Amino acid sequence: MALENYKFVTFTGLFLPLMGLGLDVYEKAVYASAMLIAFLAFYTLAHHLLRCIMEGSFSWSGRHFSSAVAAFIYVANPAAANIFFDFSLFVGYAFAPLILLLVIQMLDRPRSWPALAVSVAGLWWMSAIKAHWIVFGAVLLLPPLVVWAIWHWRTQGFAGIIHRARTITVVVIFYLSFSAYWLVPFLYASGERFVGSYAPMTLEAVTFLSYAPLWDTIRLLGSFQAWPYVRFEPPTQWLSLPWTLSSLAIPGLALYGLIWYRKHWQIWTLTLFALGGILLAKGMAPPLEGIYQSLVFGSLTPANFRWLFRVASKWNVFLSLGYSGLSAFALAELFLRVKTFQRDHPSANRRAAQSLGVLVAVLLAIPLFTWPSLTGDYRNA
Repeated sequence: MALENYKFVTFTGLFLPLMGLGLDVYEKAVYASAMLIAFLAFYTLAHHLLRCIMEGSFSWSGRHFSSAVAAFIYVANPAAANIFFDFSLFVGYAFAPLILLLVIQMLDRPRSWPALAVSVAGLWWMSAIKAHWIVFGAVLLLPPLVVWAIWHWRTQGFAGIIHRARTITVVVIFYLSFSAYWLVPFLYASGERFVGSYAPMTLEAVTFLSYAPLWDTIRLLGSFQAWPYVRFEPPTQWLSLPWTLSSLAIPGLALYGLIWYRKHWQIWTLTLFALGGILLAKGMAPPLEGIYQSLVFGSLTPANFRWLFRVASKWNVFLSLGYSGLSAFALAELFLRVKTFQRDHPSANRRAAQSLGVLVAVLLAIPLFTWPSLTGDYRNA
């Protein structure tokens, strides 16, 4: 349910002059612009993180290459393609990397926190067309704060952690203030009658809509029953085995990004998004299916707001964010190792050749896996 439809109308209204060229051109321009925002937003996040963590050890071209490929993964993977058809949700997805970037900067640069806090709240408000982003926007704030506090408690002390927690609280206050004109009436109406989705909220209905096998979830091929399902599958039958192997490329990159750069708190923030995304996006599927059942039907979630968690696949926004961010670092490391080629060092050359082979394989696997996103052939969607 899109509560603030005037934002949606304003965004799509920017492209009304294109209606003279036909409805098809107008629709493509609207969707392409949202995808471009998502690509540029994630590119900016990845480029900033690579520059901060790798510092002078990484070339200008390597940063741009890794950021661009990671941004492509962010907008073209199966989960993103399915989120795309829930356009109000996708708008929030498009701006999520910028919100995360500003939160990371706010934690690392405490002297600049007032301007950054207003910016985070403003982006959160602007992108929260769909009600789910009231919750999802808050989720974007918590993992960075928790990981930063664990990572820096010895050097920053309790006072530093309290200061950062206050800045996050200020962000929430700003967002609630910006949204008070609709949020207060919405909450008041919720106390009087049910104002959410009227879809069934039985255990059977939620299980049908929120059951994605763990193996599919890990590969971003979860269940997307709530909207037209973009089915990702091999382009042709004889590519079945290569395509199945290619589905491991993105999770593999994410894993190696964690292994190679695990000494940085930003990496563990991305990892927390990925692991949390897997746990929640699989929904009622084993293992640990009781966690999602408790989230939806537990006493901590008010009955009038349980519909927000009816479809677990929406949590793929965080899985995709974590995977794509970690992949940027794996790609950067592979690029860096390829650049170590030296004529007079056979051992270094073997390592560079192996890295080049892996990098080429990955660059072939990702387009194969995301074939519908490249061709626009979204079957039965």
